[in-house]
Amino acid sequence: MKICTNINAGSKRTATGRTINEDGLKVIDIPDTNIKIIMMMDGATGLGRKYEIEPGMTPAEWYVKEMLKELTNEFLYDPTISLESAVENGIKILKNKIAQYEQNNDIKLLKYEEPSAGISIVRIDDKITEIYNLGDTTTIVGYKNGEIQKIKNPNEEKLKAYDKRVIEEMVIRAKITKRNVVETRDDNEIQMLLKQNREQKNGGEAESYYVCGTDIEAVKHGIHYLFPNNKLKRVINITDGVEYNMLGEDEVMLYNRLNVDKPEDIIKEIREVQEEDSLCNKYPRLKKSDDITFVVVDYDKE
Repeated sequence: MKICTNINAGSKRTATGRTINEDGLKVIDIPDTNIKIIMMMDGATGLGRKYEIEPGMTPAEWYVKEMLKELTNEFLYDPTISLESAVENGIKILKNKIAQYEQNNDIKLLKYEEPSAGISIVRIDDKITEIYNLGDTTTIVGYKNGEIQKIKNPNEEKLKAYDKRVIEEMVIRAKITKRNVVETRDDNEIQMLLKQNREQKNGGEAESYYVCGTDIEAVKHGIHYLFPNNKLKRVINITDGVEYNMLGEDEVMLYNRLNVDKPEDIIKEIREVQEEDSLCNKYPRLKKSDDITFVVVDYDKE
């Protein structure tokens, strides 16, 4: 088995020019076992007021760092803990830390201001690959019989639908006001739509989507799959920064490209297209580029 990982920051910068990367990645080889755990996160800083829970980091960077630390502790203590229980325990700890920050600073964060993240955990032992996704991460599974399957993820589908609604409005406003699409992102109307979308997070309603945030109940709405290792050829896990549609590809085409290309080659190509369309007019999207995390597990390679 060969595990290949890549993480690449997008175009987001601080006022001082620091590159922001709100994705996170951690691979653990559990000592004295044959268990490997791959944790991938795609953080989202809240909208609205600017604040720092930890100086020098965005709230999402802090959230991802702290959650990966807590999950690492959980798995090192008990490598066989259920993936849902590990995430639930991590959420409890971070919820308390955010509450302490609020108390210390005499503020109350609104739902759309709180940090959150999509998360995917892959646990592999001698016989089974176990995958748990909460949020909008993408998993593509290839089998030895040649079948390629994108794992159905209702939370990912809902988030993309909400984003599509905002992007369509950005395009309309760009045409009306004769601006570039990316320039409409800060319009009050667009910001209002984005905040409305965030209000659907972990909402307990039919239209809600679920992510890793401060709501323990959200854990129940993740997706959980088990696969026999002897049936698998490759598993791909990516965050939404891997905009393969900009290359005219779908999940199957992306999967098959990895028979020839390395993940970094695909990332480089995506970044080149994003740079050429930095104003988001050819490929309308929320921003020029997002952070990318790309994980490939090849079961037939060493």
